[in-house]
Amino acid sequence: MTKHEKKVLDAAWKGIVLDRADHICTFPGCNNQGVDAHHINKCRYLNTRWVVDNGRCLCRKCHSYVETHPAEYENIIIREIGAWEYALLREKALIIKKHFYYEIKEGLK
Repeated sequence: MTKHEKKVLDAAWKGIVLDRADHICTFPGCNNQGVDAHHINKCRYLNTRWVVDNGRCLCRKCHSYVETHPAEYENIIIREIGAWEYALLREKALIIKKHFYYEIKEGLK
């Protein structure tokens, strides 16, 4: 997959994640606007990089916090989606497989 194709998919994923939360920070107790899309499992894991359920909207302050407190954020996500769903998402992230641009692009529609 080319860098350009990854950028196109990243932009599509980001748009969907932001729209799902109405561009409001989803960190508990925060309702700031001016958010960015955050990957629960880092974007280096291509199996979940473009999975919408792997994304959350976070304002700059909360995004900085979760990057420096990953264990706390993991617990927040587990409370939000459940231990089982989190484990499935994490397991999916760690699988090694070939990725095809057009398949991922179709999945984001």
